[in-house]
Amino acid sequence: MRKLLVSSMLTIILFSLQAQTWMIYNMDNSVLPSDQVKAILCDKENRVWMATSNGLVMKSNDNWHVYTTEHELPDNSINSLFAENSNSVTKIWISTKKGASCVSIQEDFGIEVSTFSTSNSGIGSDSIWLASVDNNSANWFAHGQGISGFNSEDWYLKVNSNNESNLTKVSSIASFPDGWNLFGTRGTGVARLKMGVDGISGASSYVVDYTGLWSDNIYSIFIDRLGNQWFGTDKGTSYHVGFETKEGWDEPALRRSTHQVSDTVYAIRQDKQERIWLATPTGAVVYANQTLYTFTIAEGLPDNAINDISFDNAGNIWLATNKGIASAGIDELLTGVTPLRPEARRGGIEKVYPTVANYLVNIVFSVAPNSEKVVLQVYNLNGQLIQTLFSGSLPEGSYTKSWNCSNNQGSKVQKGMYSILLRSAKGIDTQKIIVN
Repeated sequence: MRKLLVSSMLTIILFSLQAQTWMIYNMDNSVLPSDQVKAILCDKENRVWMATSNGLVMKSNDNWHVYTTEHELPDNSINSLFAENSNSVTKIWISTKKGASCVSIQEDFGIEVSTFSTSNSGIGSDSIWLASVDNNSANWFAHGQGISGFNSEDWYLKVNSNNESNLTKVSSIASFPDGWNLFGTRGTGVARLKMGVDGISGASSYVVDYTGLWSDNIYSIFIDRLGNQWFGTDKGTSYHVGFETKEGWDEPALRRSTHQVSDTVYAIRQDKQERIWLATPTGAVVYANQTLYTFTIAEGLPDNAINDISFDNAGNIWLATNKGIASAGIDELLTGVTPLRPEARRGGIEKVYPTVANYLVNIVFSVAPNSEKVVLQVYNLNGQLIQTLFSGSLPEGSYTKSWNCSNNQGSKVQKGMYSILLRSAKGIDTQKIIVN
């Protein structure tokens, strides 16, 4: 029997805002080589990248650039985009039916392309649907053969996780700060995988039978800044806090039957004001303060079917559709909509600092109201648990715990980088520390 844990029901009202001024880009007024834009991404340099069916497009201020096979891309039809920030340089990963490529922009707006295919790597297939890099710097590629992982030295292929998730139909990937990853599939729920020194390891999957997922057909996954997880399915959007498989499935559950939101969600994103945006076949939806606001053709969009969403550093939202790109200032769109209250956010790790003389690491963290169980742990960069510093209930407030740089067996750890991880019913927070 399906088990859905709900702590409270939220009253959600759906609003359609008055028509706003959207800037529309298509083949008629820009250099877009196709109106079908499958994915869109704004990088930290405020460049806008667009994956089209006929080339990769980059917009920098008023300058537009189109990159195709003439620029050494493996194929002109781009399936997905992912930004990797490494050494202050942004690298854009693209996936195509002829391999995956890492694209670096040059000073003259040319690009340097490194392509991975079956002819030069262990990627497993040339037809790549998704390419990403997790928070442990491991590369992941989803394709028809399963999931391929690369840890800078070795390639690994994973087809099934605990015989529960068929990874040959992966549609979305999201990464936790500690390096664990969620892989959404079409038909078999969500697999949880991590890259270690010996390859790919897994944890129990999320499936409808014992979670709050509305469907095992997963179209999108998003992990917000608090570590909470949003799952877009073909039967509604599910919400999960924490890392326990059967616990933490909470409201809001956004479904057409209750909130008039399209049950199918192609992408989920969060803006700087903590508002959640959904890309659906019937428009763009923003969830703010228990209220839903929608944007459709009636509000000036070129198409109701939204494929992807991104935000630039100037406060603009960018929407990818099959009839071009739409962009507008978020503040103008949501005039009168109150942003989330800062005090509504949960506690987290506030400060981590070493005491060299005592070989201790001091961790200052806060606990929000109604956090229930709190777990404070230390992990190495391979995802292995080093020591549990605290596990239990704490009232609201600020606390300091010390780590003596040893593991659970009492042995001192080796020099290197470690992750401090705080879990509560309200989310996950991590911070890294170097032990010298």
